[in-house]
Amino acid sequence: LNADLAEAMGFIVAEGHVSEEFISWSQKDPQVMARIQEDISRNYGRTTSYRRRDVVTKHGTKCEVYNQRISGLRFVRQMHRLGVNPVRSQEKTTPWSILQSPRHVVAAYLRGLYEGDGGVQFFGKNNEIVYYSTTSEDLARETQQLLLSVGVLASRRHRDYTYKGEKRREHILYVRG
Repeated sequence: LNADLAEAMGFIVAEGHVSEEFISWSQKDPQVMARIQEDISRNYGRTTSYRRRDVVTKHGTKCEVYNQRISGLRFVRQMHRLGVNPVRSQEKTTPWSILQSPRHVVAAYLRGLYEGDGGVQFFGKNNEIVYYSTTSEDLARETQQLLLSVGVLASRRHRDYTYKGEKRREHILYVRG
């Protein structure tokens, strides 16, 4: 497992849908999609493509989203063997292969994870907070431990919300400083 593949795995865990036959993911930034595409191509010699579509967010705003899908069984089975499993978002966990990886590979995985479900909140001048958000309590806890393993201290909080009539809990990691 190298850093390129670990970054792609982080992004897939954050933004992906994993099934037995394919893996797909979405992103608003075409440069991120291109970088993940290059990571996969370098490791699997497989060229993928992505398509753009217009969507309306849950807040009612329009935006462009890029979708990518890989149905090559070699790639999908390799992801499964590395611990990227077909589960619902609330059941996601950190792949076992990442938990056993060296620091530079963990850092690349975290970069992909944050590229998908992370961000920065700004609170006035010179006051920003880096955050990561997931509906999986296990993934939040494991990500907090991974951050600590690379020297980053994060606090963890949660908030309840309703999505499509279903009550859910969002787990959020905050990094200050």
